[in-house]
Amino acid sequence: MTKPSRIQRQSMVFFAILYVLAIGILWTRSQWLRPLNPARALGLVAGLIIVLVIAPFLTPVFNAVLAVTRKLGSLIFALISLLVYFLILTPLAVAMRLGGKRFLSLDHRETDTWYKAWTPGESPDKQY
Repeated sequence: MTKPSRIQRQSMVFFAILYVLAIGILWTRSQWLRPLNPARALGLVAGLIIVLVIAPFLTPVFNAVLAVTRKLGSLIFALISLLVYFLILTPLAVAMRLGGKRFLSLDHRETDTWYKAWTPGESPDKQY
């Protein structure tokens, strides 16, 4: 018997977790598993063994689930980034500009740099 590949092992763990979650939901939401007698417990363990045996053959399904969740994660990240930008950063920047704050002084366009040397009375802790 050959050792399963990394993706097949991940598939086995994924389907085992799904099986355990399904049993947990059935346990809490229905009376089908209660009371848990030895015959039902043996059936649940046998079901887990069957899932672990079948899981390497379901690796394409696992790959499809991974692809969908990656795309969904990218979409959620993009939406959260847009919300942060448009609901937090943009109003903050507008309020700062209306208040007269200039983060980068562009008054002297003929100079090569915008660096301002520190004067002795200033403190780097209180820049704003």
